[in-house]
Amino acid sequence: NTSTSTSTDMSNMNMKIRSLHFPFWPSLGVLCLLLANSGTVHYVHGAPKTIGSGTLEAAEGSATLGAGYTVTTNAFYSSCLDFNDANIVTPPSYNHEYYFTDFLNPVGTKDVQSILLGKISKSFAYTTIKTTIIDNHRAASSPTDYIGSTGIIDSLGGTYTLNANSKTTTTTTRTADELNNLKWNTRTAAVPTYNAVATMRSERFASRLKQTLLSLSAIELLQNQNYVGYFTACGANYVRSIRRAQEVTTLFTFASEDKTIAKAFSADLGKVVSGSVGTEDSAAVVERIYKNTTYAQLLESLEIEIHSYGMSLSSGSGGASFVATSLRDFNDAMQTAYFAMTQNSTSQGVDGGLVGMIDSVEVVPWVDEAEFLQFSGLEGNSILVPKPRALIPDSQESSPGSGEYACSQSSLEADDFGKCCEAEDMVYIGDDASDDEVRKCDPQRTLSDSVMRTTLQTNAEFVAILDSIIRNKVQSISTLSQCVIALRAFPEQYEYYYVRSTDNAKFDASLEMAFTVKELKVALDVRGDLDIVPMVSSEVDEYMEMFYEPCLAALYGVKLGAGGEMDPRFFVAEPWYNHKECTRKSCLESNMVWDRKGGNGCVRGLVGRQDPSTPIPDGSDEYCSKQWDEATGQDYCKYTPDAEYFHQMDTCRDGPLPQGRDGRGRPVAFAISKLMDHFCMPSLNVEIGQADELKMDLADKAEAVCSQGSIPSPPPNTYNTTAPPTAGYETPPPTAGNQYPDCPSDVLEKFSGLLKDGKCDYQTNLQECGWDGTDCMEQNKFVNERYPECYPAAGQFIAVVGDGKCDTPTNIQECQFDGGDCAESNKIMQARYPECQRLQYSALLGDGKCDQVLNVEQCGYDDNDCKG
Repeated sequence: NTSTSTSTDMSNMNMKIRSLHFPFWPSLGVLCLLLANSGTVHYVHGAPKTIGSGTLEAAEGSATLGAGYTVTTNAFYSSCLDFNDANIVTPPSYNHEYYFTDFLNPVGTKDVQSILLGKISKSFAYTTIKTTIIDNHRAASSPTDYIGSTGIIDSLGGTYTLNANSKTTTTTTRTADELNNLKWNTRTAAVPTYNAVATMRSERFASRLKQTLLSLSAIELLQNQNYVGYFTACGANYVRSIRRAQEVTTLFTFASEDKTIAKAFSADLGKVVSGSVGTEDSAAVVERIYKNTTYAQLLESLEIEIHSYGMSLSSGSGGASFVATSLRDFNDAMQTAYFAMTQNSTSQGVDGGLVGMIDSVEVVPWVDEAEFLQFSGLEGNSILVPKPRALIPDSQESSPGSGEYACSQSSLEADDFGKCCEAEDMVYIGDDASDDEVRKCDPQRTLSDSVMRTTLQTNAEFVAILDSIIRNKVQSISTLSQCVIALRAFPEQYEYYYVRSTDNAKFDASLEMAFTVKELKVALDVRGDLDIVPMVSSEVDEYMEMFYEPCLAALYGVKLGAGGEMDPRFFVAEPWYNHKECTRKSCLESNMVWDRKGGNGCVRGLVGRQDPSTPIPDGSDEYCSKQWDEATGQDYCKYTPDAEYFHQMDTCRDGPLPQGRDGRGRPVAFAISKLMDHFCMPSLNVEIGQADELKMDLADKAEAVCSQGSIPSPPPNTYNTTAPPTAGYETPPPTAGNQYPDCPSDVLEKFSGLLKDGKCDYQTNLQECGWDGTDCMEQNKFVNERYPECYPAAGQFIAVVGDGKCDTPTNIQECQFDGGDCAESNKIMQARYPECQRLQYSALLGDGKCDQVLNVEQCGYDDNDCKG
């Protein structure tokens, strides 16, 4: 029997948070809406919720009982509870189920898609097994969709199988249009393949804290009314209970030419499961299956793939395991799984030492906990704040046209702004209280406990956002510095090696196999002197002074306290969205710095900069962070950016470096932050090795352009600048090789023989080398006139545009895909592999050698050139 066994997350030390959702509090997208409509938003403090969602699979930190959690940052914090008493955790209850999903014998009229949307969709293994099941079902149900009505097309498009069963083959040559109309597939047999699934699952409801006792350090923070310190350390909520789950899912895969036999076999598999966990009935069914001769061919193809989740490494009994190489082994594996799921771990901990993946978490706001309220000062602490003007009674004119106003209540007095209040709430605008002074009603109101709790919870979530932003900014400085240092540390012989994506980077086809060590070095540090690090640090310092600190001051009531002083009591008086200092929504986005020119928000800084047209800050900016000059008696900007550095960086990234594509396929520079997220800390892709010669030339050009800070001018239409553009090249440059003093020495050393050899060579198609000793003048003129955007994108490689073969460096939109030379290879790649986003390399597809840039699943592993 052929079988495979996959075991994932079997260690208690590697538990995975499957889901945690907090629908009561706003997501970051809603937060942006709140910021945009800050005058109309109202919050209500949250109640305990036990919920689940896949959105927190990538949450920062680990979920444990008592851990802090903040919704808006999707992060877990340290615990601020005291766990000295082991009896504060309740014992869990259990649910256990074991069921079989039969795709060949559905109940009623359900199809495979409907079955997949049912109970099995809740399985941990659902994503892993779904694609296999759907693909096999489609192939088995409609083989013509996969192999065509006349046979099977192999991945290269050359060999055409007329009769799959007899393995009779013939070779057929097809045009590009015919290839484009074919449905490509690499299947080599027409025997339908089927699936069935067995799922064993145990759920524990749920380890829960009976009571919450704050730690001494947390109490001290609350007693000092250091709310910002408390919520940045403990989160806005805490985890009160955890629900864990363990699961073993088995995927059966088998092939049969007779669907009736396949259905009977699948039904018998269901009987093995329904009679399982060690009963004789189950074992008897297994033996009957092996004795049934009609199942012989089917059993030869049987694959048993076991996926286990949340199981302890020490689980099991009698040395059994979760590996099954036959149906007999499968029964033993399920006995092992059942034993492991129904036994408590002997280890003890805060949550009873239970193993299993975290399936859901109950999150409770701190403001709903008695101890928190006791030490926070909310209970019995009255705070006076100005009464909203809309709630102050209006005065009325005594008689029409009299200009005198009175109040309907005799105990109230009218001020000079049409409002009524008690005499003690009347303030006089001026130095002395006199009849000539302007009077204004300024009554106060006392905040209720409920309002303060609501406001505190609202501000707690917001403070967590601010803290996360500052931490990310500080960490990015360190990451940038260490990443550049690491790149410099690579020996020189590795400069042309590709840099590997980090393990946690999301797949981005435009970045995979895009940057060599040399290119990434100049992309992150254009001058090679780490000047960018102090510049980014200054941006962070200015952000702190111009946005972060004023926002915190507003939260602490700088506008409410006596004399404009901050008072921690006022942190619970006004929600953040009522302070304009905190509602600059652009300042809450990633990689933003203070807008020194507009002064009303934030703009993209050095690490987030993409658009060269974005204004560059300078020392004359009106809204910069200021400091006093004793000598001149004037304020000046603390931080004066190096404008030349900005220009050099823009030129570098918008020129020869690899670029991404926007939604319309147009080139766009990668922001430094994008490169840091994808490649830092850097490691070499040693499996691939050095880049090819064309890539090396591009990397050298990038280094030269970035160090100079300017892109060479495109080839002119004429060397005689007084002649009209259509006049041609009347005045050629010098013809002798030694008369090109600016031609790079390494180019002359390698390629001097190509100068003026009668054909245009891209290696010496440089202005400094007289455009290949004038050999490329006509070619350059032709390309420059027809494809004006080609030279800035491809540089000297415009020499190969329109030469009759598809050339990778110029197979880009700016060069009209090598002047049309790559039209056919691009068309074939798109037909065969529509998800392959590396169209520029279409000429390498299926060329008989393994090209690592195409060695990905989406590109058919270089059309099978890399197979094996």
